[in-house]
Amino acid sequence: KAEQTRPELDFLIDGMVIKVRDFATRSALGATDRFPRWAIAFKFAAEETTTIVRDITWEVGRTGKLTPRAHLDAVELAGATIRHATLNNWDDIQRKKVGIGSRVFIRRSNDVIPEILAAVEGDIPERQAEKPTVCPACGAHVEQRGAHIFCTNSLSCAPQIAGRLAHYASRDAMDIDTFSEKTAALLVEEMQLKSIPDLYDMTAEDFAGLPGFKEKKTGNLIAAIENSKDCSLGAFVFAIGIPNVGSKTARDL
Repeated sequence: KAEQTRPELDFLIDGMVIKVRDFATRSALGATDRFPRWAIAFKFAAEETTTIVRDITWEVGRTGKLTPRAHLDAVELAGATIRHATLNNWDDIQRKKVGIGSRVFIRRSNDVIPEILAAVEGDIPERQAEKPTVCPACGAHVEQRGAHIFCTNSLSCAPQIAGRLAHYASRDAMDIDTFSEKTAALLVEEMQLKSIPDLYDMTAEDFAGLPGFKEKKTGNLIAAIENSKDCSLGAFVFAIGIPNVGSKTARDL
């Protein structure tokens, strides 16, 4: 019934949550690290539409993994304007038969993340997507490991360095206030930061002339970096980015 009346609401919803009302029962049921066991969310079927893929580029993450990103003709979907969608890997592109100029079905996965489902049946793209042979950011050789393609230059590939710095500063890690992914990329580009320890060598003078960094913002960031020295061991283990070690595993270790 709720899904049927969804279009009549004057606000957007993507599902419903059913929960136990009795607090004693809630306490007995408990919770995992991320979710309460006394509540469950039901998602409605995601809305779908079609649009045209105008380009496919490859983005480099902190682990060196190259992820294809589709650039789309802008389309309205579930209350948002969609211009980009992530494809998982090269095999995903082939399986979904997506190329440049393809008309594709898209939806917002969980009504949040834009996702390409497949090319429209019978669609013929203007040209096929190209599998990268070098890193688009640093030009280094790439290699395929399992389903994914990785840049082999972990030491000086700028997006990898910026990704590691942003992860290190994130809320569940060292929680360095005001340090965003954008800030990490700026420091790597303008100040040639190469590694996490470089953060602790920065002084206020280093930020002089840096776009967007006035005296107050610089002071706040320097203070936040200094405060991060007082942290829990679990947060630090998570922050350094050991493969397959999430925040809970880091605390357990």
